[in-house]
Amino acid sequence: MNPRALRALVSSAALAALAACGGGGGGGKLHVFVWADYLSDGLKADFTKETGIEIVEANFASNEELLAKLQISNAGYDLVCPSDYMVAKLAAQGLLLPLDHAKLPNLTHVAAEFRDGAWDPGMKHSVPFQWGVTGIGWLRSKRAAAPESWADVFDPARCGADRGAIGLLDDSREVIGGALLSFGFSPNSRDRGELAKARERLLALKPLVAAFDSEDFGAALARGQTRIAQGWTGTFANAAAESADVAFVVPKEGAFRYADTWAIPKGAPNRAAAERFIDYVLRPEVAAALVNERLYASCNAAARPLVEPGILAGTTYSDGRRADGKGPPLHHVENLPDDVLAVYDEIWKALKSE
Repeated sequence: MNPRALRALVSSAALAALAACGGGGGGGKLHVFVWADYLSDGLKADFTKETGIEIVEANFASNEELLAKLQISNAGYDLVCPSDYMVAKLAAQGLLLPLDHAKLPNLTHVAAEFRDGAWDPGMKHSVPFQWGVTGIGWLRSKRAAAPESWADVFDPARCGADRGAIGLLDDSREVIGGALLSFGFSPNSRDRGELAKARERLLALKPLVAAFDSEDFGAALARGQTRIAQGWTGTFANAAAESADVAFVVPKEGAFRYADTWAIPKGAPNRAAAERFIDYVLRPEVAAALVNERLYASCNAAARPLVEPGILAGTTYSDGRRADGKGPPLHHVENLPDDVLAVYDEIWKALKSE
């Protein structure tokens, strides 16, 4: 049995014990729009056992997909999982309901560093759920030395040996940000000259790229379909659990650090169920069991002592920082002015066109 399968059995048993201690009642359905692999079958089953509420899950691959869906209509979702910068955009457009903290007593468990994020001071519209860092995953067997720079992924002059085996995220801000970082620029650059250089580099790189993928990139690396890839810590942690050949690094130029959150969209048909679920996953035991099974880092401070030591020391909680706090600079995706976003959009369309 592989390590992840064993953790799943243990975590499911822990969640089942928690559910047995809870009361029943409630009912109905909770429609959740969330990143793939964030929720486990065990967690959903145990929440339903405790509350009588059935979870109906749908997945999105990028924050922009989530935004577009909510701009058109609510589509019946009760709960969504936007990343930090997208919370600010959704709230500004009136697409999120303000949270009733009285209904969320377990908010006290959220780590202090996430409680007052610039994207949502005071957690008015969102509850921090899981966090991670964008970095480079690679196969040890295919490289003589570990990659150190974003140029190892984005500079065609340096990654010709990986032609046809490079994986990039299917996410405009992440990909353009990585190209900017490969020059030493800010991944949120507004400078037209810097963006022009990133555009030129990306278009030259395109023939070397195996796939733009935000959902299966970890498994693709573990299977050897790619040799080096851009992606997120939690997904690479899962890939490493499947193959010891998979390794991860935060490049020297720095990286995006993100927090994914829970938020209730305007027009949610079952707001009460959404509040009950948020408070449920904020329980330290539930949050820790989910980390131990799914390998995505939790924003829950009280859960940390319950997370397996090997996970705390591995890729899941890796951000490139040393114990003294030094290391590569970490950035959050910034909401840019419309005229600058138009440049990013043009670069992305040029890159993704046939």
